[in-house]
Amino acid sequence: NEMLLHNHRTSSPLYTFDGTKWTLHEATNNPMPARGLHVAAALPDGNIVFFGGSSDEMKNDVWVLCTSSTPWKWMEVKVAGGKPQPRAGSICFPVGCDGMCVFGGAEATENGLNALND
Repeated sequence: NEMLLHNHRTSSPLYTFDGTKWTLHEATNNPMPARGLHVAAALPDGNIVFFGGSSDEMKNDVWVLCTSSTPWKWMEVKVAGGKPQPRAGSICFPVGCDGMCVFGGAEATENGLNALND
């Protein structure tokens, strides 16, 4: 098992830690834009799904870091149908082989942040 270290304010570097050493990984394609307070879930195939967060505005986009390829690849997911409203600070967990559940967080309003319970 490895742990991924991802600096949320830049597109690189990406490091994994296997318990004894750090390994730098290069990733191709356009990286996920910088953001904070996003969530990520590791899927059984080793790929990592990222959702939402905030930079200059709240986001509800979905990105996958494909770690099963060499080099790793960033891919923006074009979501079909409805998707959660933009949010930051939510929680998530993997569902099945290729899904992710997102819950809660906060949305930006004219009066500040509004907690979400969906």
